[in-house]
Amino acid sequence: MKDYSFLKKYILRSESDQAPGQKHTFYPLDQSQIIEAENRINRTFPRELKDFFEQIGYGFMCKDGKNLFTNRLMDPHSIADLVLGENIYEDYYLIDELEEEPHLFPFFEVGDDSFIFLDLNQQSEKGICPVDYAGIKIADSLEEFMRKLDAQENYYLAVDVD
Repeated sequence: MKDYSFLKKYILRSESDQAPGQKHTFYPLDQSQIIEAENRINRTFPRELKDFFEQIGYGFMCKDGKNLFTNRLMDPHSIADLVLGENIYEDYYLIDELEEEPHLFPFFEVGDDSFIFLDLNQQSEKGICPVDYAGIKIADSLEEFMRKLDAQENYYLAVDVD
């Protein structure tokens, strides 16, 4: 199991709680919310994403008021909505691309209809997946991605293609 304890200090009790000026904001999840979303999409979430949901929840990175990007670690039902093209994603213009590349599992909303994915084709035996942004591997795991983003806001925008 990955260790996301470095983010625990940013967990609020509920979405109605506010923490102005806090670097990150997360909200806890019930196990039932994860299971319901998995049932909706008829597949399980990647192991490390489930670990994150169980330890931290979902929420926003780098939201101290200066960042122009959404930087949202999506909740399970929002992921299911995106994968299924439902609710606010009903008219999402890239839904066909998501269907054509089911190995790319969305989990992070950058903003302006842009998402970051876990690449299930490269999942290790321990359930660890590289993180993909616009076809570029930007981290070897979800934990590495979160640590890099914690250290440098929007680091993924400056990743070199080798």
